[in-house]
Amino acid sequence: MKLYHLVPEAEEDLIREYEYVYLQNPPAAERLVEQFTHAFRHLGGWPESGRLRPDLSNAENPVRSWIAGKYLILYDAQSTPLRILAILHGAQDINRIFKERYLTE
Repeated sequence: MKLYHLVPEAEEDLIREYEYVYLQNPPAAERLVEQFTHAFRHLGGWPESGRLRPDLSNAENPVRSWIAGKYLILYDAQSTPLRILAILHGAQDINRIFKERYLTE
């Protein structure tokens, strides 16, 4: 059984970051994907590892975050398999992006 699943938005994040890094340094892009994969596997096995993010969620739908280098992985620790919701560079406006994706009504 797979321990984690990337939602479509997270897949797009991963592809976008990979392509950006690849244009500058192809080996670094491969290392970046390895770094993310390692983090995803870790979180799949230990979903409570990350920091709870009440600023991005509520008690019914808690979101957690995990730092992977210069990136923040946002995920739903209560889902099985664990759902990776976003992969965002630390320089991005994480609150705005995440809320636009998941908290709009």
